[in-house]
Amino acid sequence: MHRKSLQPITLLRTPISETAQIILSGAPGVVIEEDGVLSLNEDVLEAEMSRLASHGVKLLVALVEDAEIHPVAYEDIADAANLSGISSIRLPIADFQAPASGQEQHWQTIRNEAKQVFSRGHSVAFHCLAGIGRSSMMAASLLIHLGMSPDEALDAIRRALPGAVETSAQLAYLRSH
Repeated sequence: MHRKSLQPITLLRTPISETAQIILSGAPGVVIEEDGVLSLNEDVLEAEMSRLASHGVKLLVALVEDAEIHPVAYEDIADAANLSGISSIRLPIADFQAPASGQEQHWQTIRNEAKQVFSRGHSVAFHCLAGIGRSSMMAASLLIHLGMSPDEALDAIRRALPGAVETSAQLAYLRSH
């Protein structure tokens, strides 16, 4: 079905600040055309970025790989984020998987940036293609690094988004913290 409406989002509180949230979403502005091909809808993209900004998002963490959103160019999404006052950073993770071991240093940099965003009372958004698996896994990982146990973080995520953290590889990644 052709989607021109906004993606659903999931809002999570952080233990750092009452105003700082973690937001989970599908890929902003990416729509599925009637023939099943993905495309970027500029109106939807603008509306989704405006909504993220209205929730105080200052950092957008993109977990999609280029091949899965082809023919959409991720730079168009990043540009729209920047125009909305949102920095974007990428950590591409294969669908249904956990980060590769070589990505841990980059994830540490993102976590540190997220902590700074939270300390200023702002929010961080994560997106993968659908906003369920990789987004929730990395949000739970961030919550663990903010002081929650893996079980507490997973419970918080799954209360907000039933079915989150979709695979055994993603669950094992969280339990390894």
